[in-house]
Amino acid sequence: MFSDATIRSIQLEATRKAAQERMFPSPIWPQDLVDLAHFKEYLHSVPFLGEYEGPKGSAWKRMDVGGSYRVFFVDATGNLRKGGPALTIEELRLILLARCAFYGYRFGLSIYEVGQFQVYLSLHERTEDA
Repeated sequence: MFSDATIRSIQLEATRKAAQERMFPSPIWPQDLVDLAHFKEYLHSVPFLGEYEGPKGSAWKRMDVGGSYRVFFVDATGNLRKGGPALTIEELRLILLARCAFYGYRFGLSIYEVGQFQVYLSLHERTEDA
């Protein structure tokens, strides 16, 4: 298991790299949520932004949910069963599908923090056409 110091070091390095490369969250489109296979493919495009907020004037705003940017706690192994402390990839897909069906496809994801077996994802909202 990673120590808190290791997890923080990984996050800070990702934040530095994201800022250097001026990275953005990965937008979610209807085809990304069609089924589990498409969603897994989409997840491979989700960038590790860490604490990076994006370039000034970005069309994306990281959503603060309950006082935290660590919105989704997701199993990264693919071995977790439903109902565990971390979401399965399928549970995450269904949550995002419901959110996008209700609010529209104006969201994106980024990786906020990684551990050995789980990952925290941040949810971003498009503030204008991105």
